[in-house]
Amino acid sequence: QFNIKPKNCSQLFRSFTKKLQSPNIPINEKKLSEPHIKRFIYNFKNHNSLQVARLSKDLSEFYLKTDNLNKALNLKKLSIGIFKNLLPENHSNLAIYYTEISIIYEKLRHKSNELLYVKKAFDIQNNILPKKSKELAQSINDLAICYRKNKEYNKSEEHHKQCLMIYKGIENLDINILAAAHFELSITQYFSKNYTNANININIAVDLLNNSKDKNQIDLVNALEIQEIIHKKYNNTKK
Repeated sequence: QFNIKPKNCSQLFRSFTKKLQSPNIPINEKKLSEPHIKRFIYNFKNHNSLQVARLSKDLSEFYLKTDNLNKALNLKKLSIGIFKNLLPENHSNLAIYYTEISIIYEKLRHKSNELLYVKKAFDIQNNILPKKSKELAQSINDLAICYRKNKEYNKSEEHHKQCLMIYKGIENLDINILAAAHFELSITQYFSKNYTNANININIAVDLLNNSKDKNQIDLVNALEIQEIIHKKYNNTKK
């Protein structure tokens, strides 16, 4: 426990925050301060203070940069626990924080927990974003990919199709975004052994990429490689 006078707290918060956020302070110097910042946070973690939440978030980002994923996860959860007590239930920032936690779980290869936090983020975004917005479609797509990672292929396909329905209703949508949506749907259908529809969607993705004015060669090469794999499976099922 720290014996810190309340009047010194704000000064320490500012000092620690500046040290973590400044790009001019060497990483080794930040590492020397890390134990003190961590103890300071845990000393004040029950105060439900935005300063504690933000400092926890900053320290979590520092841990991510130094590949201390479990420490990053613990601090990120601590910060979001405070934010939940201070922000409205469906505040957009909470969706961002849940997404950040899901990314850490992805790095840790904890697929079920990644899905859990992607769902938490989506539940908020589904309540606050326009129902036919590109942003909501992207959130649905992220959820679909997580379902696929967890081998829940029916749910994954369902969400990919919802995503596509929204995209197709948006005027002047970047053709590459639509191609990516068909590509992801084809991957899910391939894993669920629905080779006929996988073949249809990968063909659409490749056609869209070929017709794109801002053609991304890397995306096109990847799509062509997947198209060849799916074609082989599709043709084998017809024999």
